[in-house]
Amino acid sequence: MGKVIRFPVERTRPHVLLTWDWAFDEYRIQPHGPGFGADAIEFCSSYDEAWDRFISMGERHSLPLIDCTPEGRAA
Repeated sequence: MGKVIRFPVERTRPHVLLTWDWAFDEYRIQPHGPGFGADAIEFCSSYDEAWDRFISMGERHSLPLIDCTPEGRAA
């Protein structure tokens, strides 16, 4: 399983970010770092599905995970 960073301490390093996108009313999963463009962004309406895609993307790219959703901040 991927390493989850509860507070974005390492935001300057490549990572995968899970956030709630208020504009689209969906969860956004996005890798940050060199070589990742807008085509790498994924959207989900379900938190469980977003969490699965979030973990998968982190493992696929070998990047740490940052959960900035309201659910993740409450944990």
